[in-house]
Amino acid sequence: MRSFSVVFGINDVYDYASDVRNPRKTADGLEGTVLSPEYHSHVIKAAWISTFVIFLSSLLTRRVQNICATTLLLFLSWQYSAPPLRLKEFPVMDSLSNGCIIFLAWFMGYSSMGGVIVRAPSKGYVLSLCTAGVHALGAVVDAEFDAAAGQRTIATALGRRPAALLAALAYLAAFIAEGTLSIFGVYILGGFVGMLVASVNLEQAHVAFQLIICWTVAMSM
Repeated sequence: MRSFSVVFGINDVYDYASDVRNPRKTADGLEGTVLSPEYHSHVIKAAWISTFVIFLSSLLTRRVQNICATTLLLFLSWQYSAPPLRLKEFPVMDSLSNGCIIFLAWFMGYSSMGGVIVRAPSKGYVLSLCTAGVHALGAVVDAEFDAAAGQRTIATALGRRPAALLAALAYLAAFIAEGTLSIFGVYILGGFVGMLVASVNLEQAHVAFQLIICWTVAMSM
């Protein structure tokens, strides 16, 4: 959870310019809110503390793959939103880096108990694909506001429909990789249907995004 506090906290600080223009970020709901500038310095300090605690915890495992995964996770968590890289403004890489962050967070737990990358279950990779897809669809929803703030995303660079189609393809690849109608497979299939709806009718992209988020929360319980 501390790793997610770094990702989302840093993102809220550096995305302030676009967030204040985005109605879905000002509704104080499931899709987030706008972080007031008066809290930015506190969030940055908290993120640095969390970064230190996470890295120290990894060192205590004394497992090389866990330490490497944690280091890369922390790097991506900062550089996804913060300069100098700000990966979220590199179209396509923005969605892929999101997926990588989730995979690394999963792999941190797996490797902390001695798991190694060559024997990692496919679930981590499948989860990464779904996350990349959700991010791409979120970029479709935010395309107008990101463009107004001068931000380049997968949706502002490629167009809303191509980005929505890539999101659907990510879910399709995840479903193929899962290969069964397990609980996880049902979850992916439900998300894929939502992605298809958004791809066919862009006007329903926001509704589809909300349903997929709710579907994710419900299926994780």
